[in-house]
Amino acid sequence: ITENLIKHGKMPETPVAVIKNGTTAKQETYTGTLETIIEIVRENNVKAPVIIIIGEVVNLRKKIKWFENMPLFGKNILVTRNRDKQEEVTNKIIELGGQAINIPFINIEYLDFEMPDLSKYSTLLFNSLNSVIGFMRKIKDMRVLGHLKIGVVGKKTDEEMKKYRIIPDFYPKEYTVEKLAAESVNFTEEGENVLFIVSNISPVNEEKYTELYNRNYDKLVVYNTHKLKIDSGKAEKYAKESDILMFLSSSTFESFADSINLSENSEMKEILSGKILASIGPVTTKTIEKYGLKVGVEAKEYTEKGLLKAILDKIASEK
Repeated sequence: ITENLIKHGKMPETPVAVIKNGTTAKQETYTGTLETIIEIVRENNVKAPVIIIIGEVVNLRKKIKWFENMPLFGKNILVTRNRDKQEEVTNKIIELGGQAINIPFINIEYLDFEMPDLSKYSTLLFNSLNSVIGFMRKIKDMRVLGHLKIGVVGKKTDEEMKKYRIIPDFYPKEYTVEKLAAESVNFTEEGENVLFIVSNISPVNEEKYTELYNRNYDKLVVYNTHKLKIDSGKAEKYAKESDILMFLSSSTFESFADSINLSENSEMKEILSGKILASIGPVTTKTIEKYGLKVGVEAKEYTEKGLLKAILDKIASEK
């Protein structure tokens, strides 16, 4: 190409850019001239497919290279959450110049449960946005909730409840069921009945809370969280290709660990030690650390948005 362009009148000093992995987070751009670009490409082992740009416009690259200046440029980020909740965070990663690698390690199944007699309860406690969705699917008349106080864990659960025109009475600053149970004491009287709305793997210990707080705690399971075991080769490949691995719950990390047999896989432990493991909060961090791994980023606000902000802060601090 260069020989023919020069032969037919292009100056040897004409600027050239060769772009590899264009429009992805791993985009690389090599610049030179018609005279020098062959050697530059050869030295950097650049192979097709590539985009080649020839002309004076290449000299504007330093001024207008907006894509490479985006905060997540160069970062492949593994998103491990359930498939129907991946779209928002994936779009945000792409907007910030990163590349999202989506592989769901859990699946949410809403249950066809029998609704208990809500008239005997004074308070309902929701530990996730999925518990709100699963519970509200079975409510035929919102007036049955009129007498109830409502407590939730976390900002996302609060937002989900407000979609039903219900403003929760309380939610603790720390996003754990332990703190939710403790906070419920400030809104109830001794002997009252309190109902937790949870998943099949929720850490709610209703017997413990009943004894500790002198209220009668029950739990209602409204959805199942299924851990998905992904083919080990596929899971390892995606982990190796990622610079940052996002874990939005303990169950997603445990499923990831099971898929790659992490407890006995010393090679993957070593590989992961060189990655940024991003945790949504202290509970998930503790789960990751049980496997002997270090968490590089933990969200201050225990939400997907909060975790993405923590990742951006981490990357900015390293520049």
